[in-house]
Amino acid sequence: MELFIFRRETRGRQQSATNQVGGEPESQKYSNDFIAWATRRGESPDDAAYNRLYVDNVLLASLAATGDKRAKSIFTRGLALSDYLLRYSCATGLLAIHDSASIPGIEAAAKDAPKGVDMFFAMALLGFGTKEGDEAAARVLSDKSVLPELIANRDRQKQKSQMTRPAHKRLQ
Repeated sequence: MELFIFRRETRGRQQSATNQVGGEPESQKYSNDFIAWATRRGESPDDAAYNRLYVDNVLLASLAATGDKRAKSIFTRGLALSDYLLRYSCATGLLAIHDSASIPGIEAAAKDAPKGVDMFFAMALLGFGTKEGDEAAARVLSDKSVLPELIANRDRQKQKSQMTRPAHKRLQ
């Protein structure tokens, strides 16, 4: 499954400076599967890598920043992508639209994330501020000792955001 927000055209960017000055050959820099996938899409391996690492994540983060609930289906489908960075971006999108029903899906998307990245999924789950989100975050973390600190940080951020709200909104 691939995620398409809108079509982009790749305009024959030159290969990276690393390859131009005698860096790693393409065959060592990317797996054969990745090179074949990029070729099928009509992209050079460098363009495909750049787009997956930067462009797609920025597009998802920008969409998440809108808080538009119509993006729910994009974010939900994105949790099944093979790229864990894109899955994380989709998890934060679901957090941004306050879709707490997606907590089990976010937890499932975090299962095979590399150690260390699981903390980012846990922070997204903690962001919901619910018992279910907190419990899912605890299950996702490989290093359970950081959970109290993550919860304390979430609570400090929540308190700080409430203090910066206008007085008439704090009273509501």
